[in-house]
Amino acid sequence: MAIQNSRTGHWCDGIIFRSHSIALLERRIRMSLDHGNILEVRAWLEQLPEEDRQKDEWHHWCGRLLRTLASVRRRRRYCVRSCKCTGFIP
Repeated sequence: MAIQNSRTGHWCDGIIFRSHSIALLERRIRMSLDHGNILEVRAWLEQLPEEDRQKDEWHHWCGRLLRTLASVRRRRRYCVRSCKCTGFIP
């Protein structure tokens, strides 16, 4: 989950991980999305509390991850909920 291939990147990720700051976690998720690193996105999303993960924006990205990584049954459940959400447009 490193920001870059350096000690500084690993150090920053460690600080973010230990901070339990939702804002920092969300920023880190966005950085992983910008870099197209789907495995990092997944790992950082898992660090969000369930309540925050259920927000429309993150629910959308969880669904996108599932589309790539998970079973048809789990994808279908996320797609149904996402269709009902109107608060986030990627």
